[in-house]
Amino acid sequence: MDSGQETFSGEYLIGDGNTYIVPVGDTYEMQDGTGNASNVLYFQGKENDTLSVFSNQDKSIIFKMNPGYKYGTYFAPNEQWPVELIGPVPE
Repeated sequence: MDSGQETFSGEYLIGDGNTYIVPVGDTYEMQDGTGNASNVLYFQGKENDTLSVFSNQDKSIIFKMNPGYKYGTYFAPNEQWPVELIGPVPE
């Protein structure tokens, strides 16, 4: 069964707030609703052969995403939140 999504991209619910993940070259930008980037994420590899791990430069923000990039977990200092795909990034 195909999980659908091939890349870490879209509008995501993180805890109780929304953010956009937009691929830019070989990185991924966290953006607010106005398109302003708040962080640049880098693919760090796989964990346990299933979770795709992305983090910012100093690894203070980490996303661990399940296959298909629809669900995962967000980690920041003293924080951990569920991540859920809401839909594509609006055009």
